[in-house]
Amino acid sequence: MTGRTKDGKVVYNNLKVFMPMAAGFDRDNKMAFGAHRKTGYMVDTSLQPGKETVKIFEFPFPYEDIEKEGKKVREIKAKEVEVTVNLWYLPSNAAENLEKLEEGKEKFLFFSEKKLVKIN
Repeated sequence: MTGRTKDGKVVYNNLKVFMPMAAGFDRDNKMAFGAHRKTGYMVDTSLQPGKETVKIFEFPFPYEDIEKEGKKVREIKAKEVEVTVNLWYLPSNAAENLEKLEEGKEKFLFFSEKKLVKIN
């Protein structure tokens, strides 16, 4: 999910991985992302077919603390942020290099939505 102001400045950027995560062959506490390396599941965050999944993302709007008439006041710098949510299918261990992967060959976009979020 990415949040951008009207001038294109990124104010929030977050990546969530939805897949079963497990310990590796050597049974250490490191997470293994490839199915060929899994020996026991630690947590399953995968998206299940036919089941609605809701995730909540909270991010602060850009602000600046200023002094006005002798009082500290928080001034909101941007009252509108365009939020983009993309749902990608990626091969294992590809999340760190998302921008470098070729769309249609190494990454596949399942869903994309943009919304304008406003505060008063």
